[in-house]
Amino acid sequence: MTRRWSLALLLAVVACGVKNRPLPPELVQPEAPSGLVAKSVPDGLRLTWRRPTQYSGGGHMRDLAGFEVERATDVAFTVVGTVILDDQTRFQQERSITWTDTTAVTGEIYRYRIIALTLDHYRSVPSEPVTIEYRPGASAAAAPTPATAKPTKRRRAAP
Repeated sequence: MTRRWSLALLLAVVACGVKNRPLPPELVQPEAPSGLVAKSVPDGLRLTWRRPTQYSGGGHMRDLAGFEVERATDVAFTVVGTVILDDQTRFQQERSITWTDTTAVTGEIYRYRIIALTLDHYRSVPSEPVTIEYRPGASAAAAPTPATAKPTKRRRAAP
C-alpha cells in the first residue's frame, strides 16, 4: 500500500508546474509603445503614447507593469521618469498614457522615447522618438525626429 501511495505522490508532484515549454525571452518582451506625441504645456512637456497589448511573440499581454521615459538633449538617452501601472490601470480598456516632464527648460530642444516594462522585468525596444522645443506659451506639438519622419501624401488640386 505504501508503494502505491508513493507512486501516486510522485506522479502528482511531476504533473504540477509548467504545462507548456518555456518561451525564450525575445518572445515575452512587450511590443514597443506607439504613437508617441509631445506637446508644450504651461507646466512642462506633456507626452502621450499608446501602451502595447501584446508580447513581441504575438501573445496577449496581461502583466504590463509600467514605462520608463527617456530624454536626450544630445546623443545619449537617460531615464527622466517612470510610470507605474496599478492593477486598475493595467486592465482598463483605455490604451492612452500621459506623463508630463516638469523639469523641461524653456528654449531647450529634447528628444523623448518610451520603454514598456512587464512585471517580470522584461523590457520592450524603445518607441520611435519625438523631438520638441519647450515653449510654455506655445501650443505646438512635437515634430517627428528627422531619422523617423514619414513622408505625407500630397493631394492634387481640383481642376
